[in-house]
Amino acid sequence: MLTFSRKYYQLLIIGVFLLLVLFFFATPVYASDIRVTIDDEAVIFDGQGPIPINPRPPMVALTFDDGPSPNTSRILDVLERYDARATFFVLGYRSARHRNIVERAANIGSEIASHTWTHDNMAHLSAARIRESIESTSALIESITGVPSPHFFRPPFGSTNDTVRYVSAQMGYTITNWTLDTWDWRNRNPDIIYEAIMNEVEDGSVILLHDIHLTTAQAMEFVIPSLIAQGFELVTLSELLMFFYGELVPGKIYGRVYDEDLEARESLYSMGVYNDI
Repeated sequence: MLTFSRKYYQLLIIGVFLLLVLFFFATPVYASDIRVTIDDEAVIFDGQGPIPINPRPPMVALTFDDGPSPNTSRILDVLERYDARATFFVLGYRSARHRNIVERAANIGSEIASHTWTHDNMAHLSAARIRESIESTSALIESITGVPSPHFFRPPFGSTNDTVRYVSAQMGYTITNWTLDTWDWRNRNPDIIYEAIMNEVEDGSVILLHDIHLTTAQAMEFVIPSLIAQGFELVTLSELLMFFYGELVPGKIYGRVYDEDLEARESLYSMGVYNDI
């Protein structure tokens, strides 16, 4: 028959007491506090199943059309100050005049892409002229920056037709428009531009702006730090499209497919309303 010493019983009582203490006073661990990794993606477990945790900050792409101009330099100052990036859809004839601005934009990490040579409505051009306008602008960009232009472009006014899409596909180019229009060319008011962006921006927004206007440059002095303060990462359009879509399809339109105000835009541009310089 087994017998136990008094010391054994004392140790047993102490052990039971410690277990009770741990049970009542230890910090509970809830299922919702448990984080694991599944396929290199962080998740949180809520008791019903894993919920993905966004492992990155929300991202937006500021895109500027119709430049470069002296006002572009002011925007570059702000981008450089906050270590942010943007995409500039430049016109060929203006880039030839302001090569130093194009070069500086590329040097601080921003992206330079084609907005055609002279801002013609491409839906009114022949296939040969569409090709020439894209190629000449892209070639100039590469000659200035030393980096090939991205294989996408933005048609003036966002205007396309079957011919534009066909030529783009044959050239291996994607058509990239926008998802958030600030109407900065029309309102010419830094406060309105600021509100237009901050009220509508979301993860993945492609924001349309025009760096030929002083009021747009003034607005960026408040927009850029505000976006960063709200947790947005300012990236190039290439970076944003690669993340959300992966490999782009030549000839396909990303962003808005039509512009209900196309005629008004085209008319105002022909009268010089777009142009501050």
